[in-house]
Amino acid sequence: MNKRARAIRTIAIAAAALAIGLVGCSTIPDHGAAASGVACLNVRSAVTNLEALRAWCLDHHDAAGAAGWVTGIENALRTDASASTATSSRIRDAASRLDAQVQLLSGTGGEAAVAQLPGVITDVLDELKPARAEMCA
Repeated sequence: MNKRARAIRTIAIAAAALAIGLVGCSTIPDHGAAASGVACLNVRSAVTNLEALRAWCLDHHDAAGAAGWVTGIENALRTDASASTATSSRIRDAASRLDAQVQLLSGTGGEAAVAQLPGVITDVLDELKPARAEMCA
């Protein structure tokens, strides 16, 4: 019974997220605005995920799990860093820092890398928050 309730709740959350995403897409008038809207959402999502990962690291010491999470965030950021603007430069710098952290997490000193990950995430967030403000303005 508990598994069924959890599955129904998960489906409801996914449906709500899809509905919100579709509403946002349907109100965007042109492709340029759609691209900037998607970029804004991707950066917002990356910031939210980094904040969640920072909190997760305080209670968990799983270097492989952290590396997987950071890789996903880094890949999402790289999709938004294609233009040559100051904002894209900040995003590329943040993605590069995350890539370096993945290398540390995947190496032999993974436990030490997990311990320093919250500080690195704070620095990356300091770079991303101004970029998010510019992209979503």
